[in-house]
Amino acid sequence: MVGAYVALLLISTIFRRLHSRSGVTEGMRVASLRTIDQGRAAPGQIRLAFIDTSPDARSMPVVLVHGSPGTSRVFGSVTPALAPSFRVIVPDLPGFGASTHELPDYSFRAHAQYILELLNELRIRKILLVGFSMGGGVVLSWPTSHRNVWL
Repeated sequence: MVGAYVALLLISTIFRRLHSRSGVTEGMRVASLRTIDQGRAAPGQIRLAFIDTSPDARSMPVVLVHGSPGTSRVFGSVTPALAPSFRVIVPDLPGFGASTHELPDYSFRAHAQYILELLNELRIRKILLVGFSMGGGVVLSWPTSHRNVWL
């Protein structure tokens, strides 16, 4: 069992190194955020790529959080369907897509903190937060001190 796990881990690592990383596509923005390690700010910055359908909208933003492996592209048909009624923000979680791939902490909590940092940079206080698969773990790890969130 341990041998199989190590083999899969090695294959996954090789695939990630060889697989071409997605660049920032048209319609995406990029934020530079503090690196998070073990729940604390660490030296350095990460790049977080995201889609923001309507930066000037006054409607409640919906943040869509993808699973693993995945990117913001998995919401390709959902985003335009929600956009007429909501401001939709769809990040490429750190470690995926056009965001920084090398991170000290890949935990759900660290990813939740990165999304919170993005929302702080965008000056957003209230959101609807939706996630599936790994994104569901990120949503469930949302800091309890930030209560203006509907999951």
